[in-house]
Amino acid sequence: MKRERKKKKKKKKKKKRRKGVGSLTKQSSFATARRFSISFLRVTRKEEEEGEVEEEEEEEEEEREPYGNR
Repeated sequence: MKRERKKKKKKKKKKKRRKGVGSLTKQSSFATARRFSISFLRVTRKEEEEGEVEEEEEEEEEEREPYGNR
């Protein structure tokens, strides 16, 4: 007679929290700043084609300057 073995349950992996993506002013690293700014600029371009937002892109460029030369 064969014994039936219990199946082990797999542990769920915790999702890593991305810091500094939500706010433009408190960016911890250059990579997160670049990642966020690229997605942000894509959104503003789409909105510009529709003719809605122009001010937000100017704010983005001002806060992105310190990260420019790394």
